[in-house]
Amino acid sequence: MTKVRKFLLIGALVLLPALPAAALDDIFSRALACDPILTVHKMDCSVEIIFRCPADGEPYIRHEAYEDAQLDTITHTRGNGDLVQLSDADGQFHVEFVSGDSSPSPDEIMRAGSARFEQEFMLTIMGITRSAHALFLVRPEGSPFQLGRNTLLRIRGDVELVLQSPMPTLSGTTAYYVDLVEGIEFEGESHIDVLDDSNPDAPAIPVRLIRKGEPGFASPEPGPDCQTISAVSAATRQETA
Repeated sequence: MTKVRKFLLIGALVLLPALPAAALDDIFSRALACDPILTVHKMDCSVEIIFRCPADGEPYIRHEAYEDAQLDTITHTRGNGDLVQLSDADGQFHVEFVSGDSSPSPDEIMRAGSARFEQEFMLTIMGITRSAHALFLVRPEGSPFQLGRNTLLRIRGDVELVLQSPMPTLSGTTAYYVDLVEGIEFEGESHIDVLDDSNPDAPAIPVRLIRKGEPGFASPEPGPDCQTISAVSAATRQETA
């Protein structure tokens, strides 16, 4: 989220009754037991490193997103992709799951054709916390496809984010990709009203997956050819659209 959008949102949030700030649960410290399992390079030249982390309770997946090799956001999800925590690198923006339905597994979505579920979150911006209600409609888009030697499934997620009055209801669409080898879900291109920060000319579509033992694994550095890959991927996408 850009600073301009962040300040626009905080200006509106300040009008609403405050809630206790969401707990960060030390999201910025990566546990030593977290094991990197996948590195994703995207069309916008961003890089995401995905870790599997054991915990006393349910194991979780840690996503570290990098822009220009600098940490941008950190996300903790459950194994099925449910958001647990999300924070930007400077800690000014934070989302934390409170309660709600569990999102279905990719297999369940494929069998049913679509799924609808609702969840509650706490949204904290620069120390001001408000509640938010999210309604999701998810469905697979097409069949599993190949990305190099990897097999991915693309899932479209339509979301409606309901904030407390007088804040508006925000809506948008996010694409999620499931690596069918590891069973790991990660976020791709996204557009959610004023919260959107995506580049329409180079959206966050995955263009390369790197596994353990392969060159560049667990490195936040974008590939030197990321612009070229992005251009080729964009052209291919337009030809097949």
